[in-house]
Amino acid sequence: MNYSEQTVFKDDQYSINPLIFIRASKPLKKEAKLPSFALENFYKQDSRHGIDLEIIPDLTHQKNEALIKSTQDLWDEIADQDSKFNQDFTKDLLRAIDAKISGLSLARSDTKAFEKDVKMSELEFKDKGLKKLSDKTKKQKAVLYWMLNSYFFDLLPYSTKCLRGIPNSVIELIQSTKSCLFTSMKNKCIQTQID
Repeated sequence: MNYSEQTVFKDDQYSINPLIFIRASKPLKKEAKLPSFALENFYKQDSRHGIDLEIIPDLTHQKNEALIKSTQDLWDEIADQDSKFNQDFTKDLLRAIDAKISGLSLARSDTKAFEKDVKMSELEFKDKGLKKLSDKTKKQKAVLYWMLNSYFFDLLPYSTKCLRGIPNSVIELIQSTKSCLFTSMKNKCIQTQID
């Protein structure tokens, strides 16, 4: 908190569980050390109270090469599977998933339950090209469509005609993705609004 020498001993909302932040406005030099504080001078300690110290670096603008390297294979696999999914397959995949979920009572935002209950091997596809794709490729797309459907109806209140024509506005995003909605989800949303 932003304490000065005059205010540090005064009680405020943080007195019960005080928090102290040290913010460095510039990167520290190689051999530099953070200033040290004798916290016991400011906060009393006994058998029930103590001082915990946690240093959390701000990595907002740092590129984590180790993380990128360790996830590169997975990313390449996801991109490869996505490239095999022809846009013509979308309608058939949506229809097959919709037929499956219309009989299930899945919560809109429960992606784990969707993945568990909707198995690609159990779905019936008409498109021969879609049938040939691996279950993993179809599942990857199916989960994305499920997530889109889960959040789509929450966005509707923010859609306004005033935003029409503005690139990436809510109404433009809704218009471009509404063809990817499950009929059963649309019907549930309409019924909820009527109720």
